[in-house]
Amino acid sequence: MKIKIYTTPMIPSKGITPLMIERQFVWRNTGHYDGEAEIGIADMQEPIWWNRPLHSDTLVKQEPDGLYSYNLPFIGGADVYKTGYNMLLPKNSIPIAGMIRINGKWTDAERNVLKTLMSKAVYNALIALGVDSKKLTVVHNDILFNGKKFMGTEEKAQGLWYSINTIITLQYAPEKEIFDRLTGEYAQARGITGIIEETNLFTKSEFMNMLVSKIQELLDPLP
Repeated sequence: MKIKIYTTPMIPSKGITPLMIERQFVWRNTGHYDGEAEIGIADMQEPIWWNRPLHSDTLVKQEPDGLYSYNLPFIGGADVYKTGYNMLLPKNSIPIAGMIRINGKWTDAERNVLKTLMSKAVYNALIALGVDSKKLTVVHNDILFNGKKFMGTEEKAQGLWYSINTIITLQYAPEKEIFDRLTGEYAQARGITGIIEETNLFTKSEFMNMLVSKIQELLDPLP
């Protein structure tokens, strides 16, 4: 399966929101998606809160602390507790949002590719860039470096579409004060870090190029 993977600006304070996010907002509210199968990688200009309310009529708003937030309705089951706290899309991060059309003829094995797509792609990219596999741990759809979380993803199916929302933190220290404002019981459960400041093995550009390659590599076998 070939899919469009591209970079797009994300600056809600200036009214710039990726079209993918706008379409996901509609899809989460109505089940209708009118876009193409594609994956967008955000070019971050500012830190942004990501809220997951059960219901939302407002996509973008400014929070009391001055930061802007995206508010996409949560799609989930047993993990509905996630609606009670926020996530941070740091300026020093790579947020990814995508929609993949589900083929009704896929086997269970082919469908399962989507369930671990981003965690496997990120892991494979890091190994290819020289990161020690002994320091990486995959826990569900999160990846930890020496026990600290730097990547998380939410991937859900609804109707004919499979959504992807992933955040990869490159540097944690410059935005620690903002991370400290995360809400929720599990927000700081594992500790947080940035994969570039931990490894110093590659640049943001090098990582993004490798990641795009590994995403496509996993999707290639799908019809």
